[in-house]
Amino acid sequence: MDFYTRFTNHFRGEKDAIKERLAVYVPLLAPIMARYPEAPIIDLGSGRGEWLELLTENGWPAKGIDSNESMASACNERGLNVEVNDAVTALQQMESNTLQR
Repeated sequence: MDFYTRFTNHFRGEKDAIKERLAVYVPLLAPIMARYPEAPIIDLGSGRGEWLELLTENGWPAKGIDSNESMASACNERGLNVEVNDAVTALQQMESNTLQR
């Protein structure tokens, strides 16, 4: 485990507490996802994956991008889809209009 991952785990707070804080955004996203259920969601800087977990728990197609290999690996081991890449580079590498449905 690298320094940044240890730092984040120590100072960010428990994963469940972070997920609870992020859960307030689910009702805001729900109407959009009801209208566009197949629309892919990209989480730039997905970190430990709390937001990705909430998205997948709600059945929404989600992918994470994070530049930290240790964090991405931990997310992938938990069944989350996280690519190791810089956010801007990842967006530049995507084909045009691929995030529209």
